[in-house]
Parts: sequence; structure tokens; C-alpha cells
Amino acid sequence: MAILEIRGLAVDFKGFRAIDGVDMDVERGELRVIIGPNGAGKSTLMDLITAKTRPTAGSVTFDGADITGLDISDISARRGIGRKFQGPNIFGAMTALENVELALNGHNTLIKALFYRRTRQTLEQIDAALARVGLYEKRGLPAGALSHGEKQWLEICMLLAQNPKLMILDEPTTGMTAEETYKTGELIMGMSGEHTIIVAEHDMDFVRQVASTVTVLHQGRVLAEGGIADVERDPRVVAVYLKDSDSAEDGQESVKGASGA
Repeated sequence: MAILEIRGLAVDFKGFRAIDGVDMDVERGELRVIIGPNGAGKSTLMDLITAKTRPTAGSVTFDGADITGLDISDISARRGIGRKFQGPNIFGAMTALENVELALNGHNTLIKALFYRRTRQTLEQIDAALARVGLYEKRGLPAGALSHGEKQWLEICMLLAQNPKLMILDEPTTGMTAEETYKTGELIMGMSGEHTIIVAEHDMDFVRQVASTVTVLHQGRVLAEGGIADVERDPRVVAVYLKDSDSAEDGQESVKGASGA
């Protein structure tokens, strides 16, 4: 049964239709990957789901309720939809543990923060989340001292600690090494089933690692949808995206080789 149902979703920005009649169903516990060229509408679609942007037309139904156009706070705190943006959004002067603690449910308003007291159960919950993303041994370090990949994992951990029903990850492997990217794929696959996850990505090696169902956006519309093998064979997808994407990845590999990485 679908936990997320999108019907006829559209949004205009001063006459430009960034999302144009998108229909999409995501099943409960599914790991869905969204790909497409720059400007295809991936981030805008996520903005619409999370109420950062209000649609011009269409609807978004989540867990049986119409959430179209609700406030951002209602979407995140009450509906259980969490989002990670492209770059790590953490507090560098705070420890990794403190960052996760700040993100915990029940600790997300000023009043609750004022009366908050750390308990053994809270620490166990934080430690378990940090261990899951491989940061338990670095829980006492300032977040700003972590590597770029570790900062990305910390933000995923912060999202995970909130126990959302739906996790939306916008290009979670940006700036990562190949090894970090693979580890991120393993982490995300381990969270699917327990959480419904939508990932927008450009790295096709990562997409091939994690994806079962792929939605391809182009010019604000769904161009293709299906298994990764079927999508990669679709001549429309090859023409508008995969040909350029693979060429870009080949160029990146050449740079890595030249630098000794």
C-alpha cells in the first residue's frame, strides 16, 4: 500500500512550470531513487512534498491524509516527514552527540528545550543512532572536526534520531569519496523497510547500488519509472540524461586517477 500518493502535482514560478503534472506512488518501506538532469525538478518536487513550496495544482497524500500546502512544522513534527538537504547542516562547535541530541523528538521547541534533562535512555538512543552511522567513537568530537563524509552521516543520524516515517535525502553523497559513497549506500539500504526513503542523486554508481525503483524527471515531468535496468535501457533516459551523466562520471574518475586518489 502506498504511503505517499502524488497526483497531478504542479508549480509555477513566474510563468515557468517547474513541476508539471507529476503522478507518483511510493510504497511503505520503499527506497525510491529520483534521477534526472539539472533543472529537471528533483529538489522542487521535494520542496512540494515537505511544504517548503506550495503547489499551483495537484495533491500530496501521506499516510492516508491530504497534506497539500500544510505548514512545514506540521509536515516535519506531526506527519513524520524528515528531509536532509544537499550540504551538511550541522552545528560545528557542538559535539556529534550534542547535534543528535538537539534533533531528537520531544526536544524540538523552545519550551521543551528549556525543561529538557538528559537521561540514560536518551544517551542510549543517541549512542545507538551514532553507532548505526559509524560515528560512535567520534561522538565527543566537535562536529566541525569531522570529515565531509562524516558530517553527511551525522546529518543522516540526526534525521534518523527523529524516527520519521518518510526520509527525504537530497544528493546525500555530494562531495564524498568513492569509499564514503559506497558506505552511504550500505547505510541507506539498511534503513529502508524500517523507514520509507526517497533519495535524489546524480551518482549513477550509487543509484545502481541502492535502487530497486527509479523515477526519472525531465523538465518537471516523469519521463520514465521502473527498475534500474529498465530505466538504463530506456532510449529517452539515455538521450536526456544517462549519456551526459556517464560522461561526467568518466571525467571525474580521470581526475581522481591523476591526483593519485
